[in-house]
Parts: sequence; structure tokens; C-alpha cells
Amino acid sequence: MPRPKKETHLFFEQGKDEIQIRSWDKDLNAAIRKLKEKHPDLVWIRANDDDEPGFLWGAVKLENFLFYPIPPRTEKSRRAQTENGKRHAKNLKHQKNEE
Repeated sequence: MPRPKKETHLFFEQGKDEIQIRSWDKDLNAAIRKLKEKHPDLVWIRANDDDEPGFLWGAVKLENFLFYPIPPRTEKSRRAQTENGKRHAKNLKHQKNEE
């Protein structure tokens, strides 16, 4: 049987003031652990020796968890980014030649 895909799951029960998290994402896990260090009363992390390394199961108080949606890039912004990259690459080549 194939191993299940490692995904991040966020749960919110109506009427509760926390978001339940089951995550493999190392950046999200690090941010949650950092919040736990600074404010231990806002974060709950389940401690279980049977969990695989890199897995976090916990909860964060609702007012301390924000989502930032990232819109997809438009064709215009892709072209602008490509042009900026080319401009910066020439600048870096120029700086390397001066040294």
C-alpha cells in the first residue's frame, strides 16, 4: 500500500476559538513553535513519541493565526519580473568584472 501524501490540514470548529493544525510544513511548524516559546498559553502542541519527525499536531488561538492569500501572477507581472531579472543579471556581471 502506498504511503499517503504529506499534507497540511487546518480545522476550525464553529463556536471554538482555536484552529486545529496537522502539518508537515516545516516553515509553518517553525512559526508555531516560535509562537509557543513566546506565548505558551496561546498554543497547544500534542506531544506524542509515535509521531514521525517533522509532523506537528496542535492548536493556535484564533486571533493569533493569519492567512495571507497570494494571487496568481499575471502575464504582465511575469514579463516585468523577467525584465527586472535580466537588468539585475547585467548589473551583477558588471560588478563582478570590476572586482
